[in-house]
Amino acid sequence: MSALISMVVSLEPRGYARFEGGDAVQTWILDQVRKDDPSLAEEMHANRELKPYTVSPLRLDDRGSMGEVRLTALGELTVNGILRSLSHAPSNVGVGTTLWRVHGVAVARQQHQWANTTNAVALFESAARVTADEVTLVFHSPTAFGGHGDGLGLFPEPRLVFESLLKRWRGLGVETVWPLPDGNWTRYIQVRSHELQTVSPAGPHRHIRTGFVGACRYRVERQAPASVAIWLRVCAALAFYSGVGMGTARGMGQATGEWGRA
Repeated sequence: MSALISMVVSLEPRGYARFEGGDAVQTWILDQVRKDDPSLAEEMHANRELKPYTVSPLRLDDRGSMGEVRLTALGELTVNGILRSLSHAPSNVGVGTTLWRVHGVAVARQQHQWANTTNAVALFESAARVTADEVTLVFHSPTAFGGHGDGLGLFPEPRLVFESLLKRWRGLGVETVWPLPDGNWTRYIQVRSHELQTVSPAGPHRHIRTGFVGACRYRVERQAPASVAIWLRVCAALAFYSGVGMGTARGMGQATGEWGRA
């Protein structure tokens, strides 16, 4: 079974702390993994579209006394490699221009609302049991889609969102009783409502581009095959671990899926 994990790393600054973008977080976690497993770090950093992990920017609390980073991983090798590297982290780690101490790692929902551990089979079975034909995706960090010439896709069209999530699901190599939908399955999915805004990240984060944040509600048309609603929910659930769109290994596309209205 393919492991899925979302972990939240608490960091205590050693001196003055500041916001750090996802590019700085990516550099840190790859360097940390490389110390324990150079081949895994190379695999994680390989130039491919769908990387087996995501990161968030490093965010500070209101007092600037603690920071948090969210890391997700898909697959046993990546999950175990990141967890092992964090357990071996030295007393001072460099993220961006600041030194930090790893204060704790939350891996369960009881520990942090952004943390959870499951596997692809359990995620599929949980989503398949639900009868809802609507889902809401909430985009928490700038989200965008490439492949638009010199521009970016800055609206979560069903085709862009759910075909990319299904591609991530295929990468897990999980067999289910429901076959994967055909290549035109998203024609049955409609945008019902949305509250979105386009944002540009502050600071010199060269890898983080303009994207949209907010919520978008999708609904399956009544005449759609029964499998479409199932895969809609599976993809929405997977988004929590895989992210959505481009740049998910550099802080973009952090998303959560919810059943019901936006």
